[in-house]
Amino acid sequence: MIVAGTDLSATTDAQGSYTLPEPPTGLILVVAAATGFAAQSGEVAFEQGSSVQVDLTMLPPPAALKPDDEIAEARWEVIDGAEAEGLLGQPPAVIPGLWVESIAKSAGSRPRVRVAQLNEAGERVALVETRSGGGSRGVRPRLTALRLMPPSEAYPVTTGTGSFGSLLVTATSSLAPNDLRALLTRLIESPP
Repeated sequence: MIVAGTDLSATTDAQGSYTLPEPPTGLILVVAAATGFAAQSGEVAFEQGSSVQVDLTMLPPPAALKPDDEIAEARWEVIDGAEAEGLLGQPPAVIPGLWVESIAKSAGSRPRVRVAQLNEAGERVALVETRSGGGSRGVRPRLTALRLMPPSEAYPVTTGTGSFGSLLVTATSSLAPNDLRALLTRLIESPP
């Protein structure tokens, strides 16, 4: 669970509850994600010295249209969200409203984290992040750039790339370019 636009994050307890110390005053966006469920988000107004509650309903995923062959083919190792956060220095990026199918990492001195998500139709969007050298943990960077490969290029899947300051997120999907653009745009955490 993260608060968008900040470095605040928390892991839920067995009942699905979490506590965040000193979130920022004002309207905050809370994003919750768990493997096997749709990432959900909700806005809440917060004032210092008060407490608020955000209720998010986590729903089970639809069946994937195709198997996720990339896990085995690219030798990804399935991990949990806590390990992914340790590798990246912050929680991995997710698209709110899509189901988290799996979280995996690659091997190497600079591992990448891959979050595969499903939409209601069972189409897969995979976000891949890597932590760049010299990056520091602080305010969670916002999405500063978004581009899509032109359809004339012979890619078997649609590819979109977003820059999060020191992080680069690449999404691959069988979705049409406009649909993928709409999904990636939802990663924007604050206006430029």
